[in-house]
Amino acid sequence: MKAVDQSNSGWALGEGSFTVPSATYPLAASAAFIGLPKRPPPAAPFAAAADQFLMRGLRKPVAPTAPTPPCWPLAPKAPPVVAPVAAATPPAPSAVAREWRVIYRKPPTLLERWMGRDNDIEGVKGNTETQIDRYEMKYLVHASLVPEIRAFIAPFVDPDKNTTGDPPSYTATTLQIDSINSTLHYAKQREVDARFKLRIRTYGFDGKTPYFFELKRKLRGKINKSRAVVSARDYCKELVVHPTKMVFLKDASEQMNLLEFIRLTKAIGGIPAVYLRYERECYAGHGKEYARVTFDRNMRYRPAMNSWVFPLRETKWYQMDSATAQGRDFSGSMLELKSTGEAPHWMLECVERFNLVPAGHCKFSMAMNSEALFRGHSFSEGAEDTTPFETAAD
Repeated sequence: MKAVDQSNSGWALGEGSFTVPSATYPLAASAAFIGLPKRPPPAAPFAAAADQFLMRGLRKPVAPTAPTPPCWPLAPKAPPVVAPVAAATPPAPSAVAREWRVIYRKPPTLLERWMGRDNDIEGVKGNTETQIDRYEMKYLVHASLVPEIRAFIAPFVDPDKNTTGDPPSYTATTLQIDSINSTLHYAKQREVDARFKLRIRTYGFDGKTPYFFELKRKLRGKINKSRAVVSARDYCKELVVHPTKMVFLKDASEQMNLLEFIRLTKAIGGIPAVYLRYERECYAGHGKEYARVTFDRNMRYRPAMNSWVFPLRETKWYQMDSATAQGRDFSGSMLELKSTGEAPHWMLECVERFNLVPAGHCKFSMAMNSEALFRGHSFSEGAEDTTPFETAAD
């Protein structure tokens, strides 16, 4: 009887044999089911004997030959190759920290991309005059400590190019925009993880300085600030309230920043909330890395009364650098340390040497709190122990 090769039903045992059902060899059926090669048939001299034993229900004889190789031979694993470790000098701790941050940084979320956090890990990539990502730390320091800190940072910084006098400083006036319910102010009070501010800033008292429309976002401690520079001739209320006039700015980036500023103002129903004025002593760090140190003193505010006209020559301002407004037992100057990525070593040394404690104070919120406390009343600046003036007031 000639064997029939039925791959799905059994094995063909060769010439003169018959087909063996798959149930007789469950291993063969399993191998055929999962697509593995079948076990080869026994040698020809033992085919007839195998048939007889299978017919009687006995165990199949084993051929006295070399052991049959497994059904699916596995290649032996090669021993792992261990490359010799070359002796090398360990990198500096700052380099190790930077490499760790780059390798183990989580991919930015959609919100982080919107906030501009998907830039380079050090925060330098993408920074321009109109767009910057940085970290800020604020400290309230006693007026007697300011000269010591100034002397400490002198070897590492230069006066800002826009400052004048000694100490190098300028006067800044800022209009803070908020909703009628003070949404942005309370976002700061409640330490919302992702928040922003809308402000318009100018410098000096003559009204000829350009106006800077700034959108300042904060996400988990990182600051993203975008700005658009509008000339004094083009600045007006209608530019924000009824933006029907086309203003040509320096480049397309500033144009987009201005449109985003107007869009968010419209979205929250923004109105002028309060004007701020202060004297800023400003320094810029050496080298390519972004580093800035500022001292803000003589901080004052004035209710905006829904007016978009800057009160540059007004003399009625309320002090907000008092001990009451700052929540301290002394009146202090606001020190700000700003950097992108890792702070310079001299900044860290400054914080450690003078035992500085982060304050997290916001001038906008300080003004809103002071106005809520002293609304409709005037108070004595001398009794409140305000910061001594180091520059001529307006």
